[in-house]
Amino acid sequence: MEKTEFESLLTTICEQLTTECKQSKEHHKPSLFEQRVRQVMSKHLAGTELETAPNVDQGFPDIAIGKFGVEVKATESDKWRCIANSVSEGQRALEVEQIYVVYGKFGGTPEVRWADYGSSIMHVRTSHVPRFEIEIGTERPLFESMGTTYEEFRSRSMNDKMPLIREYARARLKKGERLWWLESENPDEPTRTLPLLSDVRAFGTDLRN
Repeated sequence: MEKTEFESLLTTICEQLTTECKQSKEHHKPSLFEQRVRQVMSKHLAGTELETAPNVDQGFPDIAIGKFGVEVKATESDKWRCIANSVSEGQRALEVEQIYVVYGKFGGTPEVRWADYGSSIMHVRTSHVPRFEIEIGTERPLFESMGTTYEEFRSRSMNDKMPLIREYARARLKKGERLWWLESENPDEPTRTLPLLSDVRAFGTDLRN
């Protein structure tokens, strides 16, 4: 299956899920929503070369289907922004080349959309470990501001990722502000909650943590 065909499939799946979530709150809980995404995806993959039952638990992304991966996110807020995965992506499925996000927004008018995962990353939030934030339809992709791409960034070791993260964080500091961990050379050193990079109230409650 080619990329354009898989993306067309995602559009069909999200249209069905949008209709369902408007009619019922049955699958509004994150774990139930993810399971429903798997069920609908399995149905639409029937008869294709990717016909599998994508129900096996993954590390990252949630669903791996050949070279394609789907990360499932859900929020009770009326926004298209939520906390995503660890920057390290230590449990990434190695066979996956292209990752998408299927996002269920259950606040306001419920709707389900899909997007390219890398293009949706727009921020790094640091509390304990660096984690991405995604926003469906973001106008400011993170990696454009870093001068790189998601694909190039993810191929780096954590030691090589941290200089880019530090540079990004420094650029966001206001006059007089300081983040103690910026000069640390140990990427495994735990970090404290940083209000500047942890503005949870800006996007509502993330249900998948």
